[in-house]
Amino acid sequence: MDVNLEGSLGGFKVSMPIVVGSMGSTAIASKFGLEIARAAAKAGIIMGIGENVATVRGYSRRYTRGHPSFKERLMAYLTNVDKYGGVIIQQNVEDAYDELWNKVYSDRDVEPYIEEGLVGFEIKMGGQGGAKPGLGGVIKIPREEAIRLKAKYHFEVDPEKVKDKFITRYSVPGTYTEDILRGMIRFMKTAYPRARIWIKLGPYRDVDRVISIAHEEGAHAVVIDGKEGGTGMALQWP
Repeated sequence: MDVNLEGSLGGFKVSMPIVVGSMGSTAIASKFGLEIARAAAKAGIIMGIGENVATVRGYSRRYTRGHPSFKERLMAYLTNVDKYGGVIIQQNVEDAYDELWNKVYSDRDVEPYIEEGLVGFEIKMGGQGGAKPGLGGVIKIPREEAIRLKAKYHFEVDPEKVKDKFITRYSVPGTYTEDILRGMIRFMKTAYPRARIWIKLGPYRDVDRVISIAHEEGAHAVVIDGKEGGTGMALQWP
């Protein structure tokens, strides 16, 4: 208790250099999402909200019974922050269709916390845990939910024509080249000037270039999600 770990991490003032990684719309993340958000905020450490939470669980209104919406998780963190911490928000292709970052940045309830410098946006360049190169999160969703999302996702089999209770959904983080990444960072600095900019990818061979571009363009942090295997539900990192 006599060690002071206060400092700055990724553009945020923190009580200690620890980050709760971005957890998405999976059932386990939803089940404990509010408790984790409150605990991370009270501890003064950074927390991420992963891809597809708003798309699958709803932005402010709950889409699925028993699962908090995106905004519930966001506000559970922000309303419990004292003087340290920050929340980073991922946006993949599906989230971008719904203009998630725009919704957050223009949300009147979130505005005071953006002004305080407590909100950041995280570019997701690859799958979680390095387990799914080129893919996003994997989740099994109820058939009824798949029917609702079929306009945004490609399903190999039409959810309305199968009797399975659950259907596997793969999310797409998006495609990036060096020029696209540079352009994305520059766009974010212009469109969301008060938000911190984070970049997430797996332990891929181009990680050194990502770090260099992030530094050159003024991003605040690069997250390298380790090669331990992630969920292990898709391609395993060799």
